[in-house]
Order: sequence, then C-alpha cells, then structure tokens
Amino acid sequence: MDILDLKTTIESVISDLANNEPINNYIFKLQLVDRYLKNDSFSDWLKKETNGYNANDKMPNYRVLKTQINANIIIDRGFNKIQISDHTMPLYPLGEKIAADISTVNINESVIALTKLLEGNGSLAYSTNDYERLKLSKVYEDCTVLSAHKPLQKSDIELIVYKFKSVLFEMFMELNDTIFKNEINFDILAKEKEIDKIVNQTINAGVYINGGTANVTNSTLVGGQDNCVQINSSHKKDLVNIVNEIEKLSKEIDDDRTDIADAILSIREELNYKMPKPKMLRMAFNSIKAIGKGVVVDKIVELVNQALNIIPQ
Repeated sequence: MDILDLKTTIESVISDLANNEPINNYIFKLQLVDRYLKNDSFSDWLKKETNGYNANDKMPNYRVLKTQINANIIIDRGFNKIQISDHTMPLYPLGEKIAADISTVNINESVIALTKLLEGNGSLAYSTNDYERLKLSKVYEDCTVLSAHKPLQKSDIELIVYKFKSVLFEMFMELNDTIFKNEINFDILAKEKEIDKIVNQTINAGVYINGGTANVTNSTLVGGQDNCVQINSSHKKDLVNIVNEIEKLSKEIDDDRTDIADAILSIREELNYKMPKPKMLRMAFNSIKAIGKGVVVDKIVELVNQALNIIPQ
C-alpha cells in the first residue's frame, strides 16, 4: 500500500464511521492501515479491541465498570425464612477492598461482539463465581445465596463502542497533521458534530432506545402506572445507600431491632421490583421512625426523611 492508497483507505473508514456503519464493514480496512503504520501501540490496541482481551491483559479504563450485584437469597431467622428475589446486595459489610473487587467488571469481549449484544433485546449481566457468592453470603447473618449476577446497562456497552470509534477519529486526525499535511478529506465529518450531539443526548445523558421504549436514567421517573414507578439508577442507589446507613446505625441501638430489620428487608425487596410502589416504600420507611428516642435514633429519622424526599408522591 502506498501513501495515496493509505489516504483513500483512511477516508473510506472515516466515511464508514460518520455513517455509523457496522464495525465489521471496515475492520479489514483498519488492518490495512495498521499494516502500513507499523505502530506497536496501535496494533496491540486494535488486535485486542477486535479479538477480545485475555484475562491477564491490562484493561483500558473505559472497559472497567463498576456495578451492583443482584442476588436471589434466603435469610433464615429460625422461626421463619425470608426469600428475596433479585435483591441488590449491600457490599459495605464485606470491607472496602472486597466490595470493590467483586463489584468490578472487566469487559473482555471484542468490540464486534459488544455491538452484537446491543442488537439484542435481553438484559445484560455477568454471572458471579463461587468465591464471590461465598463472600456475598456473609453480607447478612444466616444468609444463603441461591444465585447472583452483575447487571450492566446497555449505555455502558454503548460507551465502550463509542470510545473505540473516538480513538480511531483521534488517530486519523493525528495522521492528517503528521503525515498528510492536512490533505485528508474530512468533509464527511460534518456529520461528526451531529453524531457527537446524538451521543451526548443519548449515551452521556443516560438515555437509550430499546424496542421503542425510551429509558431516561438522568431523570427521576421513566413513567408509572397503577401507583408504580420506575426509579432511575441514581435515585435507587441513593435509597439503597440510605437503607445501608440506617442498618449500620440500628446496630448501635440496644433495643430489639426485629421491627427495623423487617422494615429494611421490605424496603430492599420493594426496590428490587421493576416498578416499586411508592406507597409501600413510604410505609416501610415511616415504620422505622417508631423505634424510640435518642441520638442514634435522631440520625436514623434524618435518613428516613431524606429517603421520603426522594420517593415520588
């Protein structure tokens, strides 16, 4: 390949990128560009992105995600057993390091495989291993973890694919400056600003369209019916954190904590529903207020009030 062929190939890839062509359509062109450039860093990156990363490979930051862990569990209290499905596990009892380790997901799959995942309508999740499930069973006393997984948002995967394309754009712009003396035709990139606008409105804002349903994760609600609402991931996380803090504080109270423990379990179970009922959440949080008086109780009541302010009317 001579310099003119390289320029033509790059412009062809730029056109494919700007027109949002499937990555498979220009992988061979990228391999031709790579063969000409003989840049070890770019070659290594391109190979791993298009073939997938091995377990021992250093993972780019944009492929390292933090996620929650949802589990099906049974808590045995002797006089009765409570089974909770798809429960978001609080990880603070495991300690900071273990919690960080088991809530981290390295996305090893090739960028081509990731685009195929985005075409499907199912949910995305990584399964947990035996070690992780063993640690999760220590979160609650007398807890059995039946199964557990790490859910992913499609927007997380979309960001990885977008980053792949962004790196290519940046490389072509650098080549235009260093090799081609601004001769590469970037006219097609008039569409790039429109692409960036779409990305900022969808991926970065936490919005994705799936099967005609728009999920907006940076707003309070997606919609509701029959006194049910879908709480966005940010507000749901806030409620989970508040419940975790209440649980920690409750351990400082000398009185019997059965009532507050029951309320906490009810809240967590309700939050795990796709469309939790605000009335049920409010009742459970309000029941916590009736635990007595004291400095610790005042802190718990303050947290309860914070939660009530988050839950939609």
